[in-house]
Order: sequence, then structure tokens, then C-alpha cells
Amino acid sequence: MSGDSFQIAVFETLFLLVSIFAATLLLGGRVRWIWLVPIPVVAFLGKLILFFGAHGTLGNWIGGNYNWEGKIYSTAFTLTLIILLFGRDLKQVGLTLSQKGIAPRLGIAITSVTLIATIVWNALYFPGVKSEPIIDMLYQGSMPSLDEELWFRGLLLAMLVKGFTTNGVIRKDHYGIFLAAVVVTFQFWAAHSITTNGDWGFIFRAWYNPVAGIYGALWITVRLATGSLILPIILHTVANIVGYFV
Repeated sequence: MSGDSFQIAVFETLFLLVSIFAATLLLGGRVRWIWLVPIPVVAFLGKLILFFGAHGTLGNWIGGNYNWEGKIYSTAFTLTLIILLFGRDLKQVGLTLSQKGIAPRLGIAITSVTLIATIVWNALYFPGVKSEPIIDMLYQGSMPSLDEELWFRGLLLAMLVKGFTTNGVIRKDHYGIFLAAVVVTFQFWAAHSITTNGDWGFIFRAWYNPVAGIYGALWITVRLATGSLILPIILHTVANIVGYFV
């Protein structure tokens, strides 16, 4: 692993720590630390696994221009933790085909509008069909959406909700759930915007990838509205591959 990658992993973890701490202050410290304390550790380990794959430490047995190995091991890592922590009720991490969240019709409506907007935006601002080897197209159509949705709007959201609410997701006051969603959204944006100058210089390119922040807000709204990761995974996949077709 390169020094730059390690520094980015550290910066992203610290960004998450600050976000969680700020949320706990807004909640007056009435949180369950047993769920919150492990989050930065899990996030850091997951990022290291991802970067180890990117730099060939985990092998290069698939080929292509993208980080198959890192994504596969990172996804397996997240799934293992999901089973260990939420195996008795996978609905808490959105692993359900049922679309019975707090506002399923709203979630489906946002999904429809987002799909149309994604296609139109790509057609207008990135005209011309993108071309890549099949192996790279398969990567874009599978790994980013699976790995990132399982982590951000799956495990991370579920652990934050547990930590920010006194009785889990059944608490009448949804303020904790709202803060959890905000933390996840900013962290998703940060993961696509944080970099380094190679000498421990923190760089947040706020407008380098603003679309990631917008998508993050939309996708977590769909996740909470439907109670499922199915539609966010589909939306994420479409956002990554639509350029191959329009």
C-alpha cells in the first residue's frame, strides 16, 4: 500500500470520527457508545482492505483496470460483520426484498425521478457512448454499488441508528435516525472527495465530485423510505454504467 492511500484512509476515518462526535453533541450525549465506538475501526479496516486490493497485495486474479480484488474482499468483510451483528434481523441493514419502509411510495417516486435525471444528465453533459473492455464494464455494473451500498447505507447506517437511538429503529423520535442519515451522506461524499498531497496534507475537494453528495442524499432517502437496499443498489449501478449506453 502506498503512503498516499494510507493517509487517505486515516483522513476519511478522522472525518467520520468528527461527524459522529458532532452528532453525539447534538443528541446531548444520549447515545449507545457500544455501537458507535467500533464504527471508525471497522471503517478504517475496510478502507485498508480496499487499498490493499488496489495495490496488488491481495493478488490480481481477475484483471481489468479496476480494483476487483479490493472490492470483493471489502464486500466480504462488510457482509461478515452484517451477519455477525444483524444476522437475526437483516432488515435493519436493508437486506430485504420488501419495500415497506416509512414511505415506500415516496421512495419509489424518488427512484423514478432520479433514474430519469441520471440518464438525461449523462446524455446532455457526457455525450457519446463510453467504451471500455467488457471486464471493466462488468466491474462498474457490480462492485461499486454492492460494496458501497452494503457499507454506507447498510452496515454504517444500521450501526449509527443503533448508536443514536435509545431503543433502536423503533424509537418514536426520529431525530437520531435523521442524524445517522446525515453522517452517512457526508461520509459518502467525503469518500469521493478526500485526498492528500502525499505529505499528510489534508485536501477536501468539495466541488470535485458534488454529484456524489447529491446522489448520497437521494439514495439514503430512498433507503429509509423503502426500508431496503434494493433500489439504492439499482440507482448506484445505473449511475455507474449509464455512460456506456447514452
